[in-house]
Amino acid sequence: MIYLITDGSCHKDQIGGWGALIVTPTIKELIYGGCNKTTVSRCELLPVVKGLSHLYYRILNKKKGLPVTLISDSEYTVRTLSGEYSPSKNVDLWAAADAIQSKFQLTPVWRARNSHPYMEIVDAVAYAMREQYKQIAKELDPSVAEMIDKDHPLDI
Repeated sequence: MIYLITDGSCHKDQIGGWGALIVTPTIKELIYGGCNKTTVSRCELLPVVKGLSHLYYRILNKKKGLPVTLISDSEYTVRTLSGEYSPSKNVDLWAAADAIQSKFQLTPVWRARNSHPYMEIVDAVAYAMREQYKQIAKELDPSVAEMIDKDHPLDI
């Protein structure tokens, strides 16, 4: 069985972090990141997209159709992935989630916050990434921070 345990963390200053733990019979791999000008909903959804993408492209070498159990403490994320809710915001991330989840037999499961040791790990990582990103953002010149938030096409 393959599990993806995810969590996100966002502060009112719109700086967030996320963590995803991939657990297979032979691998435990943690991925994580931070975001600027974000919301808690985006921080809860981003590790789903990043985690499933990492699993598909880097671990499974594009092998399709495998069963994956996604565990999240975000009822909104789980219910939307299950088709109970329709996404109304963050359509870019929902489109990415739909595209990558179609590669798996995904079973989204809600569990209460920190109700399992793996959930405690991703919660702590999401919080730590948020705090680390907050510190980095403070140290950056405001013009650099604005540049980071813009898309810059690479014509190489």
